[in-house]
Amino acid sequence: MATTDVLETPPAPPGSPGEPVDGFKPYVPDNVKMPELTWSALLLGTSLGLIFAASSLYLVLKVGMTVSASIPVAVLAITLFRGLSKAFGFRQATILENNIVQTAGSAGESIAFGVGVTMPALLMLGFDMDLPRVMIVSILGGLLGILAMIPLRRAFIVKMHGPPGKPGTLLYPEGTAAAQVLISGEKGGTTGATVFVGFGIAFVHKFLTIGFGALKETVAVPITAINKAAVFAADMASELLGVGYIIGLRTSSIMMAGAILGYLVIIPIIYFVDLPGIMIGPEAEAESAIRKGIRALQVTYQVTVPIYAVYVRKAYGMGVNTTSNPERLGLRLAWPGTEFGDLPIEGSVAAGYRRQIEAAADPDALRKEIEDRMRADASTWKTAEAFGLEEMIDPAETRRYLCRFIEASQSSIATRVGRKARYGQAL
Repeated sequence: MATTDVLETPPAPPGSPGEPVDGFKPYVPDNVKMPELTWSALLLGTSLGLIFAASSLYLVLKVGMTVSASIPVAVLAITLFRGLSKAFGFRQATILENNIVQTAGSAGESIAFGVGVTMPALLMLGFDMDLPRVMIVSILGGLLGILAMIPLRRAFIVKMHGPPGKPGTLLYPEGTAAAQVLISGEKGGTTGATVFVGFGIAFVHKFLTIGFGALKETVAVPITAINKAAVFAADMASELLGVGYIIGLRTSSIMMAGAILGYLVIIPIIYFVDLPGIMIGPEAEAESAIRKGIRALQVTYQVTVPIYAVYVRKAYGMGVNTTSNPERLGLRLAWPGTEFGDLPIEGSVAAGYRRQIEAAADPDALRKEIEDRMRADASTWKTAEAFGLEEMIDPAETRRYLCRFIEASQSSIATRVGRKARYGQAL
């Protein structure tokens, strides 16, 4: 939530940490009466909240990150209210109404982001993602945030909010920036041009990529100098192109640097596995799924970097083989409850026992009985007994095992990693 307690002149120095800052005056005095919680503000805030919640959830599931909606929603609130006022002759919205809109809009985005990062964790733990569970997580998460802010508001916002450079104060840069946007809009400035231009750039790129096929979604550049199978590939995501325009070059560059570090350095070492195998059928063959799977298997058995594979939920068929190479430097761990096998249980039962299930008096009961019997054979314990794993661990111990493995592998990296001469040639 943005706060409109923004100073136009610096405040007097605070008395002591934890005490309210002397001279800190709100932009809207307490004795001023103006519309705030109105139907127009609630409806616009709810609409923007739904839009930004959908976009935030899509982004966090697609690329694992999102952009805070506080400032974009504040800008859009000012722009939309100003446009409606000019088009239909409505009164100008007050700064408090704009604040209600940005609060409702950013709250929707925050809840969607919380769901996006929580539900995959529940899936890894074996829970199904159905509508009631998603709704319960969303509602309880929102209520928990509201209830937590009731006792913390006075301590963190009223007493500790202040300008930079003062001891005992908190800056709240995003809330302060959103408040400055609202104040700028109150004085006649601020438009939503940047947001709309970013949306337009993303739309045009997506249309050229998907609609016309004029641009490639994935760009792949072979790196034969390293390895014959090595390829540098990148997805040209329209969504991130639009977001990058909105947040600016500097922030986009920092995020890009983090992505390069993660994908080119960290991911080859750390692999959290939840793979049901490789799809089969006409559509999979048309998309060359088998060929890509074989290529992944080839690369896995050629790389020399250490591989830290943690099997968290399912690992079937080639999904296991493409994530580790027991002949090279690596470590294979599994969380309890992980399923291993050659084929996914549900699909293999449906294909292999179709006639028996159709002829049974109770097909559902027979299907469940066969699946339960096969699931017992797919347990993590069976794989560990067959030396398919180094260890089965508590999920809470994953970081500790990772640190120990990286530290222990340092002595081997110098001799195992890098180009080596084989059969008279440098591979």
